Amino acid sequence: GGQNKGPWVRLYTHGKEGSAYPWCAAFVTYLMHQAAESMKNPAMPIKGSLSCDELAKQAVTAERFVSEDELRSGERSRTELVPGTIFLVRNKTNAKDWMHTGLVTGVMNDYFETIEGNTNDDGDREGYEVCRRLRGFGHMDFILLG
Repeated sequence: GGQNKGPWVRLYTHGKEGSAYPWCAAFVTYLMHQAAESMKNPAMPIKGSLSCDELAKQAVTAERFVSEDELRSGERSRTELVPGTIFLVRNKTNAKDWMHTGLVTGVMNDYFETIEGNTNDDGDREGYEVCRRLRGFGHMDFILLG
C-alpha cells in the first residue's frame, strides 16, 4: 500500500490511512490488545492510542512512564525494561513530543532490540513495514506494561 497505507495499516488504525496517520503507536496498541485477549485479560495497562504523545500521557497517568533521565540518574534501572516494554523516541528539541514508538524485545548494556511498525529498511519512522531494530538509549523514554 505504500507509506501509511494498506490493509494492515487500516487494521491497526481502525480504517484510517494516509499521511495524516503514521501508524507506529497504532501498531503497539494493536499488539497490546492482542496480548490482553490471548491472556483472557481485557484490562490493559494503558488504553493505547494512534498517537505517541497520547501513549506517553497515559503512561504518566498510570505511573508506568520511565524517563531517560530516571535511567541515567539511577533512580530507575534498565533491568525494569523487559521484553514487551514500549519505547518512545523523544523529539530532541521538545521534551514533551514523542515521534516514534515500538516494543522492546531485548536489553543489552549499551542498546536494546525492538520490533516496530511504520518503518522501513532505511530506518525511517515514516515507513511501510514492521522491522526489527537495534537502538541506543539516547532520547528514549519507556512505558512499563508488566
